[in-house]
Amino acid sequence: MSMTSDFKVQIAKLEGLDDWPKWKRHILMFLRALSLEGIIDGSRKCAVLPVDSQLQHKKELTECRQDNAKAASIIA
Repeated sequence: MSMTSDFKVQIAKLEGLDDWPKWKRHILMFLRALSLEGIIDGSRKCAVLPVDSQLQHKKELTECRQDNAKAASIIA
């Protein structure tokens, strides 16, 4: 799924235990829409690469780290 940069969503700030289920559901739906759910649930891990790694592997690691940062910024 591709998303445009003008895709916007508003998720209410997490205020406490009472709104946890609703907040979690909304966050997970948004992360799923951006294909970032695997970063959060641990099913997608960023590899640790040796110094002599191939360029493609380095690109994959960079993309994984960027996705990790996106997911963290959405949650924050």
